[in-house]
Amino acid sequence: MGGRLGRPPKPLKLQMLEGDTGHRAYAKQEPQPANVEPDMPTDLDTVAAAEWQRVTMELRAMGLLYRADLNSLRLLCEAWARYMAASAALKLIGPVFASDRGPMPRPEVKQEADALAQYIRISEFFALNPVARARLATKKDRTPQGELERLIKA
Repeated sequence: MGGRLGRPPKPLKLQMLEGDTGHRAYAKQEPQPANVEPDMPTDLDTVAAAEWQRVTMELRAMGLLYRADLNSLRLLCEAWARYMAASAALKLIGPVFASDRGPMPRPEVKQEADALAQYIRISEFFALNPVARARLATKKDRTPQGELERLIKA
């Protein structure tokens, strides 16, 4: 298995917003996708479509919305829809059921946890979860104002 070890590389735009935390040079030759916004897939369900609208609004404001991220955005929104469906089911039927071996957790408990874990993992790539935002908020003060504004407009 010849895979990469360690954390995946962070996009240059996020590195610049966070500031020079590792005292390493920024990657200068990072491929840049075309600055074209993705169209919302037409087959998303209502919950996933609402999440698409919310997330793309945030990414647009941060200057991080690209058509190249279409599939990742789709997975993020579908994970949220699965989480909400499992959560709604658990509210109706409860988290456990009776079996001949005693009370057992319903399959929806694992489905809810798995969907939430997937959502959190994908949202990290887009700086959408609280941890990622906190990193940006605490470190962007180190970035000179002119550089930050140049990145936002890029």
